[in-house]
Amino acid sequence: LTEVGEFGKKNKITVVSPWKSGSKISEDNPYFIQMRTGLRDHFFKIVEDALEEFEAENIYILGREENREDATYSRILQSMASAILGTADEAPLRNFLLNEDSLMYGKYAFDKLFDEKSAKCFLLPNWSFSKDENFVYNVTRKMSGEKGLNELVLYGLPILFESDKINFELYRSLNMRVCRSSYVDPNSPFVRAFKQAYFERFNDFPADEAFEAYDMMLFIGRNLFRYGTGFQYFLDQAEDELIQTKFDIRRVFDEEGMDKFDDIEYFQNQHLYILRFEDERFVAY
Repeated sequence: LTEVGEFGKKNKITVVSPWKSGSKISEDNPYFIQMRTGLRDHFFKIVEDALEEFEAENIYILGREENREDATYSRILQSMASAILGTADEAPLRNFLLNEDSLMYGKYAFDKLFDEKSAKCFLLPNWSFSKDENFVYNVTRKMSGEKGLNELVLYGLPILFESDKINFELYRSLNMRVCRSSYVDPNSPFVRAFKQAYFERFNDFPADEAFEAYDMMLFIGRNLFRYGTGFQYFLDQAEDELIQTKFDIRRVFDEEGMDKFDDIEYFQNQHLYILRFEDERFVAY
C-alpha cells in the first residue's frame, strides 16, 4: 500500500485505501485517501464521550501488567484527557493493570475495585485480533462475573463488536459502548432493501463489509463524477445519503503546516460512531 501510494504521488493519481489506516503509510501525499479512521481518532472519541458523562476520577484505563503497547495506549489516552479537560495533570484518568493469569485462572482479577463506588467507567483500548482478542474476551468475561450489582460502562474498539467470542450477555452486562467507523441499522428501510437485492443476486445475505464497500464505492464514484480526478480536494463538501456509512473526509497536515493549512500529508475519514447497547441491540450515536 505504501508503494502504491508513492506511485500515485509520483504520477498524480489518487489512491483510495479502503481498509488500512496509519499515519506512516503515506507522507506529503495529497493523492492518498484513507477511508478508515485512524486508531488515535478512535481513542480520542472514546475519551471525549466518556468525559461527557463521567468525572475523570471515575474513569479507569485497563491494560496488562508489563505490556509496552498497553502502556503506550494509556499515555495517549491520558494526554487526550488532559487536553480535553484543559488541565496540567498529565494523568487525570486512573490506570488499572491486570494480570493475565488472574484473568484466566484466578478467583479475582479486579481485586476490590468494584467495592469502590467510584469505579463507573472503563476504557479498553486494545484492538488487534492477533495480539489482543483473548485478553479482551477474558477482561469482559471476568469483569461481568466480578462486578456484582454494580452498574458500569465499558468503552472499547471494534474488536468488542466483531469478535465471535463476545456474546450479547456480555454486551448487556457491561453496558458496552463501541467506537466504530461504520454501523448497519437493521431497521433501516435502505438496509432491508439492500439485503433483499443482495440475496436475489448472490443467494446469500450480506456481511457488514458488503454495506461498507457499496457505500464507499458509491461515495467515491459520485464525487469522481462531480469533481473529476482531483475530487479529494472537494470531499469536505460532500453530502450523500448512503446506506449505512457516513464519511467525513478531512485534510491531514503535518505539524509545521497546521497553521498555514498547507503541506497536506494525506486525506482521511474522521467520522466515528459510538455504538451503545440498548434494548438488546446496538444503537449509533
